[in-house]
Amino acid sequence: SSGALFELYTYDPEDNRFMATLSRKGVEDINNMIPDGNILHGLHFSLSNGDNGSTLLSMSNYNLDNDVVFIDVIDLDELYYTKCGVHRPDRIGDGDCDGTVYNTAECGFDGGDCDLYNGYPDCSVEYPNFIGDGICKDEPPYNTEECGFDGGDCLVDNYFIFR
Repeated sequence: SSGALFELYTYDPEDNRFMATLSRKGVEDINNMIPDGNILHGLHFSLSNGDNGSTLLSMSNYNLDNDVVFIDVIDLDELYYTKCGVHRPDRIGDGDCDGTVYNTAECGFDGGDCDLYNGYPDCSVEYPNFIGDGICKDEPPYNTEECGFDGGDCLVDNYFIFR
C-alpha cells in the first residue's frame, strides 16, 4: 500500500476552533487506519463552530489508494441540544415538563414537553408537568384562567369545575 495521511488536531480556545498540529504522509501503522486487504482507509472526525455559532461535526473517510473520499458535515445543534446544560439530559423529551432550566430555548423547551404549559404565558406554577396531565388539580394557581384551567384538565364539556 502507498501509506496514508495522519492528522492530529488540538483545540484553540482563543479562536474557538481546532487547529492542525501534526500532519504526516506515509504513516502505515496508526490507530485511525483500517486495513482492508491491501488498501488503507482513513477516518477523520472533527468538531468546530459554524458561522452562526452552531456546533458542527465533520466526518471523512478516505482511501488514498483508490482516490475515494467521503465527507459529511452535520450540524449537531439540529439533532441535539448541545447548548443545554442540565444535570439530567435524559429528562429532555420524556413527556413531562420539568420547567426551570429545562424550559429554555437551549433545551428545546424540555424537548417539546413544555409546549402546552408555555401556551399559558401568565401561568406560574411550581409543577408545570401538572398542567394538562389529564388530572384536574382543582386549586389555584392550577385551576385558573391564566393556566387554562389546569391545561384543560378541569374543563368538562367546555365548562370549568368549581369546588
